[in-house]
Amino acid sequence: MCDLKCRFCMSLAVVMFMAVTSSRGNRDMSRLLAFLFKDYDPVVWPRLNSMAAVEVRVGIGIFDVVSLDTKDQTLHVNGYLSTIWKDEYLQWNSSDYGNITSMVLTQNYVWTPDLTLSRSIDANIFLGSSQTNLLLHSDGTVSWQPSFNSFFTCKVDVSKFPLDVNICPIVVGSWMHSNSLINLSTTNPHTLLEPDITNGEFDIAVEEPLKVSLPYDGLLYDMIHFRLKLSRKPTHTFLSLLLPMFVIGLLSPISFLVPANNTDKVSLSLDILLSTAVCIGVVSGNLPERSDEISSIAVYVVSLLVLAFFGVLGNTVILLVHQYEEAHPSYTELAPPTSDNINCKLTKPGAENVSSHAWNHRPHQNGGNDLLDRGDTTEEPSYRPDGQPAVRLRTPTSRAERLNRLFFCMNISGLVLSFAAVLLQIAM
Repeated sequence: MCDLKCRFCMSLAVVMFMAVTSSRGNRDMSRLLAFLFKDYDPVVWPRLNSMAAVEVRVGIGIFDVVSLDTKDQTLHVNGYLSTIWKDEYLQWNSSDYGNITSMVLTQNYVWTPDLTLSRSIDANIFLGSSQTNLLLHSDGTVSWQPSFNSFFTCKVDVSKFPLDVNICPIVVGSWMHSNSLINLSTTNPHTLLEPDITNGEFDIAVEEPLKVSLPYDGLLYDMIHFRLKLSRKPTHTFLSLLLPMFVIGLLSPISFLVPANNTDKVSLSLDILLSTAVCIGVVSGNLPERSDEISSIAVYVVSLLVLAFFGVLGNTVILLVHQYEEAHPSYTELAPPTSDNINCKLTKPGAENVSSHAWNHRPHQNGGNDLLDRGDTTEEPSYRPDGQPAVRLRTPTSRAERLNRLFFCMNISGLVLSFAAVLLQIAM
């Protein structure tokens, strides 16, 4: 029973002590706020010398890089701005106010620099709001960390797409105050990336920030460029775009492997041309509409389109040549055997050697012989002016086949050259 009473008394004493301490702390905070903001105006310059510059240190933290739109050339970032400066009117001795060394206030109570995100394309480029808090220390140091979720302009290097590396700046500067009033510098570290930040399209790294002073109306304004390095991961682009384009490019010379007498050559080459045109639409949909830089992939696709066009043209010419040779066959006439040519062998391109065996199987008046019926000649037997029968051997239609081989070699050469040129441009 005595133990219970002792414990109850001890608990009651602790509660009373905490209540007294809390009440005393609240009174100390109230006294401190009354002391600081009795004659304070957040519009007044935070230096005792109104002509002295305020040293403002800035840094950024990145929660997430949401996307980099290659076509619109915009970067979507979710992060915050870390800002530190000293307000000489907001200093106190902590021992006089219950050892209070810091307090959290809304930004409307304290002077804040008019910092903006200069390359933001949002409607509101100013940082902070009435709900944004800041941390005030007893020595007058103010820590302000307004968040932002904004789109920024970012020039994308499309010349080496999809192996492009892009430097996207987030520019912070004062809207109205020159560097004679607000002197900007960077914190250490200047850029913080969240440890769990990931992006499926880019590898994200941080570059050293740049401080630039821009002249305007006879004054210099400080701008700090916080730079993010985005290196594209090419796996998806290679599998979904480049590999199909390469396969379609290989089909163009394959159309010349079809025999010259096959009319499907032209149909195949037309299908290849249409497929290449579809690829051009896909590529142009992923690249920005600009003329100062041309993507190596766009050049490669256009070269494939040119090769596909010449494929259609070449196959059409080959088919026309073949039809002409079918309609106008050429022949080789054999003279009767004599003592001078009885052992001579006459040769036609692509055919077996023909000797006096052809004469022995010459056509007779009743027509027909083995050599003619074999398919090497299709013309009816004829006779020479001296009344002797003439053996006529049909020359095969080889010009179309030669053109077929020529266009095949030319198409392969163009394909290799265009692919090598793209690889060279990307590697440079």
